[in-house]
Amino acid sequence: MIQAGSLHDAGPRWTPAQLASALVSTGLTREPEPIDGLDRLDRPDSVPSSVYSQFGNAFLDMAGLSARNCRYPLGADAVIACLRQHFPDDAETCAQIIERETAALTQDLRGLGQWAERTTRASERDVETGDGESFVRYRPGDVLSIVQEAMLSQLGTAISSTWASWRAQLDDAMQSDVQKRHRRLIEMINGAGITLTERAWAWIDAEEDPAMLDLLLLLMAKDDNTLFLANLRRGFGEHRDLCLILLGYINGRESESEFEHSS
Repeated sequence: MIQAGSLHDAGPRWTPAQLASALVSTGLTREPEPIDGLDRLDRPDSVPSSVYSQFGNAFLDMAGLSARNCRYPLGADAVIACLRQHFPDDAETCAQIIERETAALTQDLRGLGQWAERTTRASERDVETGDGESFVRYRPGDVLSIVQEAMLSQLGTAISSTWASWRAQLDDAMQSDVQKRHRRLIEMINGAGITLTERAWAWIDAEEDPAMLDLLLLLMAKDDNTLFLANLRRGFGEHRDLCLILLGYINGRESESEFEHSS
C-alpha cells in the first residue's frame, strides 16, 4: 500500500501525511480486539438482512467507514513503525495523524456497536422492521418509534461528517439558486425511478430553504438501490417533517463538534 499510494510513479503520489490518513480509513490501524456490538452488523450470505445489519452497513458506507471490512487490523503502533522506516523525516507527523484519527474512528465504531445492540433488542417489537417502509407510512404528528429515532440519529451522525463539504460543493455549482436545486432534484428523483405523490411534489416545489433541498439532493445522490434505502428516500421525499428532524440531528452533531473544538 505504501508503494502504490506514495512511491510508485503511476500511483496517486500521496504525501506521507495523506498516506497515514488513508491507512486509518482502511481499518489497518485499529487494534485487533473486536468492538462490542459490531458483530450485529455481520451476517452469513445465506441469512436475510436484519434491521441492524442492513441499516448499519448502509450508513457505515454513507459515513465512509469502510474500516469495518478490514479483516486483519495491525494496530496503530505497527503501522507507525512501518511508516517510520519509509518516511523518517515525517514520522512524528504521521504518528500524530494516525493516533488522532484512529481514536476518532474507534469512537465512531463503538457508538455504532452500541446502537446495533440497542436496535437488536428493540427491533422485534417496533413498527420499523428493517425495510424502511415505516418512513413511507409516516404521518405528520406521529411519534417516532425507538428504532426510527435511532435510525435518524445514526443517519444524522453519518451525514454530519460530510455535510459542510457537500453543501460547499452545491454552492460552488449552483450558488444559492433554489431553482437550480429544484431542477437538479427533479432530475435525480426521476432518474432513480422514485415515485412520489402530488402532496410530496407540492412541498418540494414550494421549498425555499436551501438546506432542505441540499439534504434531499444528498439522499437522492446515493448510488444504492436496496429496498431499505429506496423506501428511506421515498419517506423523506414525502414528508418534510422527517427532513426537519434529520436536519436537527445533523446540526446538533455539528454544534457538538464545534463545542468540543472550542473547549
